[in-house]
Amino acid sequence: MVKILRHKNFITLIPIIILISIIALRLFEPTIVQRERLIIFDIYQLLQPRIYQPLPVKIIDIDDESLKRIGQWPWSRTVISQLITNLSNAGTAAIGFDIVFAEADNTSLHNTLPLWKQILSDVEYKQLKTKLVTIPSYDEALAQVIAKTKVVLGFSFIQQTNNTVPVVKSGISISGASPQQTLLNFQGAVKNLDLFEQVATGNGSFNITAEIDSIVRRLPLIYHANNNYYPSLVLELLRVAQGDTGIIIKTQQVNENEPVTVESIKVGNTIIPTDAAGNLLVYYTQEIPTRTIPAWKILENKLQSNELSGNIVLVGTSAAGLKDQRPTPLNSFSPGVEIQANALEQVISGSYLYRPDWLTGLEITVMAVIGLFLIRFMSRFGSMSIIVTLLFISIIVAVSWYTFKYYHWLVDPVYPSIAILIIYLIVSLLNYFKSESERKYVRNAFSHYISPALVEKLVKNTEVLTLGGEMRDMSVLFCDIRGFTSISEQLDAGHLTQFINQFLTSMTTVILNEKGTIDKYIGDCIMALWNAPLEDINHATNACTAALKMLDALTLFNNNHEILARKENRPFIKVHVGIGINSGICCVGNMGSNMRFDYSVLGDNVNLASRLEGQSKTYGANIIISEYTLASMKMPHQEFAVLELDLMRVKGKLKPVRIYALLGFSGVANSDDFIQLAEIHRNMMTSYYLQNWQEVLLLINRCQALDKFDLSGFYQVYQQRVESFIATPPESSWDGVYIATVK
Repeated sequence: MVKILRHKNFITLIPIIILISIIALRLFEPTIVQRERLIIFDIYQLLQPRIYQPLPVKIIDIDDESLKRIGQWPWSRTVISQLITNLSNAGTAAIGFDIVFAEADNTSLHNTLPLWKQILSDVEYKQLKTKLVTIPSYDEALAQVIAKTKVVLGFSFIQQTNNTVPVVKSGISISGASPQQTLLNFQGAVKNLDLFEQVATGNGSFNITAEIDSIVRRLPLIYHANNNYYPSLVLELLRVAQGDTGIIIKTQQVNENEPVTVESIKVGNTIIPTDAAGNLLVYYTQEIPTRTIPAWKILENKLQSNELSGNIVLVGTSAAGLKDQRPTPLNSFSPGVEIQANALEQVISGSYLYRPDWLTGLEITVMAVIGLFLIRFMSRFGSMSIIVTLLFISIIVAVSWYTFKYYHWLVDPVYPSIAILIIYLIVSLLNYFKSESERKYVRNAFSHYISPALVEKLVKNTEVLTLGGEMRDMSVLFCDIRGFTSISEQLDAGHLTQFINQFLTSMTTVILNEKGTIDKYIGDCIMALWNAPLEDINHATNACTAALKMLDALTLFNNNHEILARKENRPFIKVHVGIGINSGICCVGNMGSNMRFDYSVLGDNVNLASRLEGQSKTYGANIIISEYTLASMKMPHQEFAVLELDLMRVKGKLKPVRIYALLGFSGVANSDDFIQLAEIHRNMMTSYYLQNWQEVLLLINRCQALDKFDLSGFYQVYQQRVESFIATPPESSWDGVYIATVK
C-alpha cells in the first residue's frame, strides 16, 4: 500500500477518476446540488430583482378590505358580473381570473324557488315561477357578461381522474416532435361551469408548480391532459389581448433516443423562451403596490381616468383566509395572482431568465478543465493549491453573478465549485497520505543506517532525498576486522553471530552519532558515508572523528569481550581493525533493479577508500586517510594529528595519491611528543623522496625511539624498503611513488 501511495501515477489517477465520476453524477442532478443551486439563484434575485417598469398589467385584488366591504367569499355572481362590466368599461385589453367558478350560485332566485312554494299561495307561486322563466339566473347573467367581454377563465388541473375535460379555446400547434412526455401531464381538472366556458374568449390553467423546496421559481405555460394540449392562464391572456387565435410550441430532439424538449412558445408576435418542460423561469420584482388595485375600488368605480385602459388585468386574491399564498425567492407569502402578474410582465418586457441547454455542457467542460489543471498544479505546487482553488471558485461565482446581472443567465456556480473543492480535498488528502507514506518509507529505510536525528530531518524534508542518483562531494569510510578468518575459526556459530553483531553495533553507534550513514555491511566490514542523504559541509571532519572514536569503542569492545571470555572459560581474541577514508565526488542514490534497490554510493573515490582500508595492514596504521580527505577538512593540522605515510598508486589506479595516518584529535596534535615526532617524520619523508637513504635510516631510528603511537610497523616497512633501494637503487625516473601490488 505504501508503494502504491508513493507512486506519482496513483496520486494523479485517483483524482482523475473522481473528477470523471463527479462529471457523470452531474447528469443525474443530485437533489442536494439542485437545492443549493436554486438557493444561489434565489440570492441572485434578492440582490438583483427585476426592475419594475410600469406595464399594462394590473392585479384586481380580492383583499381583506374588499371582503369586509362586499361580503364573504364566494361573492354572488351579480357582483362578479358588475366587476367584469366595470373592468370592461375601463378599457381593459383582457380580463383573466385566477379563480375557478366550478359551482352554481345558490343565491340566485331560481335556486330558492322551492322555498317560496311553502310561503306563497299556489296562484302566487305560479306567477313567480312564470316570471322567473323570463329572468336569467345569476349564472346566466354572468355568462351573458362574459360573452360580451374579453374574459379568460382559469381552471386547475389535478392528478385524480374525474373525466372533467376543460374546453380548449386556442389553436395549439407543434413545430417539431410531440413534447407530450416532457410536459406536465394531468388526469383530471376542476373547471368552470360549462355555460361560462362556452362563452369565454379564453380558457387557461393557473396551476403553479413548486421546486423541491416548495418555492415557486417556474410557471408552466403548456400542459397536457386528455390527449390535448392546454395553455396557461398567462399564455391565454397574451393571446386574447393580441387578438390572436394560435399558439405554436417549438420543440427539439437531438436524436431518437433523447427526450423531446420545448425550446420556445410563440403567441402572436411574442416568442417566449422556456425550459425543456415548457416552463417560464419567473424573474420577480419586489412587491409593487401600484401594480395592485383592490376589487372594492372597481366595484365602487373609484378608478382614475384611463387607469386601466389597454391593461391586462388579473383577478385574484391576497386574502390570507382564501389560502392562495405561495413562497417565492423574494417573498415567503406571495399571492398566486402576483406570480401570474410577474410572468405576464416578463413576457411583455422581454426580461427573461435564461438557462440555455449548452450551459450544462459548458459547466462540465469548465469542471473538467479546471479539475485537470488543479490536479496537475497541486502535484507541482502544493503550497499554493488552496489559493488557486479559492481563486477558481471565486472566478466561477463572479462569472455566474456577472452573467445573471447583465445577461440574466442562470449559470450554475454550485456544482463546479463543489467539484473543484472535492478535487482539492481529494488531492490534498492523497498528497498527505503520500507524504506520510514517504516519511514512513524514509524512516524505515534509513533508521537502521543513519542517526535518529538525521532520520527526522529527512522525514521533515523528504525533498532533499533525490532518488535515482546524484553527484555529490562526500567522504566514504571502510572499516574491516584484521584476521577475521582466524577469529571465526575459533568460535562456534552462536558465539560468532553474537560477536559480529556486537562489534557492528558498537561501530555503527559511533558512525550514526557523527552524522554518518551506514551504506552496507559486508561480512565483518562496514561501509559508511557522509554528506548524503543530508548535506554535511564538515563531512571529512566528521568521518575522521568517527574513525578515531571507533578505535575508542573498539578498546571498550575488546575489554568487554575479554571479561566475557574469562567467564565462559574460552580464549580471548583481541580484535584489530583497519580503517580507510577518502573524500571526493561520488554518485549517490538508489542503486539496484526495479524489484530491489538500496541507497548506496558509487565511483572511483569509493574504490580508493576501500583500497586505503586494505593498505592499513601494509603500513601498520589503524586509520589511513587520503590527501583529498585532508584537504577537505577545516584546519586539519589543528583538529587532528596526521603523519604522511606515502605517495602511493593503488592497484587499478594510474594517478598516485598521498596518504596519511590519522593518529588522534587536536589534543594529540598539540602534544610535545607528537610535535617532536612529526618534525623528525617530515624530515625522514623529505630525505626519502630525495633518495638520501642513509639519512632516512638514521631518521627512522630516531622516529622509532620517539614513537608512542604504535607506528613501529610503518617504520619497519620503510626500513626494509630503503635497505632494498641501497642494494638495488631505483631507476633514474623514480618519482617516489610506491606501487601497491595488493588491494
